[in-house]
Amino acid sequence: MAPTQQATTPVQVAMAGLLLWVLVGLTVLRTALSVFVLDLYENDLALAFVTLALVAGLLGLCAYYVPRGSRAARVVAAMLTFVTGMGGLASALAPTSTLFALLGAIGAVASTAVLLLLITAPARAFFRRRRQS
Repeated sequence: MAPTQQATTPVQVAMAGLLLWVLVGLTVLRTALSVFVLDLYENDLALAFVTLALVAGLLGLCAYYVPRGSRAARVVAAMLTFVTGMGGLASALAPTSTLFALLGAIGAVASTAVLLLLITAPARAFFRRRRQS
């Protein structure tokens, strides 16, 4: 019987994948709030949804492929979580509302956690093994 993905994927990588899904949800929520509640895009829905598609779409692809051992997804996830973490920190430090400050802080913490989880020794070994096979 072949081992399942859960049995071969380290907990750190699985948690990073889960947190990437959390970041996708936060991105969708922040975009929806920006467009429909605060009107931050000033009726430019095309820009809002292109931004949503790019950021949430790439984060979603990373969330799907990182637990499967894709090194490219790991690199893209690291870059995106750094950018989203900085954006979350900026949003927390200079918020447009209390809700955006809270969402920014959650995003910054989740992004930092993903980065830290992806550089742990078990995660590095997992991606190294996936490359060699």
